[in-house]
Amino acid sequence: MTTKPESAKTYLQASKHVYDRFDELLVQTIDEVLKASLGDKSAKMIYEYLEKKSCSINEIPNNLTGFSTELRAILANDNAPTRFSLEVTPQGRSTIIERTIARILCQKLGLDFKEKGPVNFPNLISELRRVYNESERSILMVACQDRRP
Repeated sequence: MTTKPESAKTYLQASKHVYDRFDELLVQTIDEVLKASLGDKSAKMIYEYLEKKSCSINEIPNNLTGFSTELRAILANDNAPTRFSLEVTPQGRSTIIERTIARILCQKLGLDFKEKGPVNFPNLISELRRVYNESERSILMVACQDRRP
């Protein structure tokens, strides 16, 4: 099967949109969870710290390991009051935040969150991206086939 150049171009543009939409949802979810968990000021301070570490909020989708590592480092050294109970350890805070990001992202994507216990945040988000992109590509391919004469 051969494709016309304009079809391929349209598909590539649509594929880019798929990636952009996932990244947009991820960044939006991270922002919502950090602000709800730690407050606006703390979230802003985290973003400033990440920026210094060459991982701005818009670069997080491409640097999940860096984000997870830095979030854990920040919360491990943070003795400031948060919206967590006093019994939650700094390691526990980052685990709760990462799980919450993943759970809410799953909700936004229309997926079930079935993970138990601590999650490997970078791997889980990468898997969610793969599932999302595959489902969106399937929808695009069906839509493109429906337009053929």
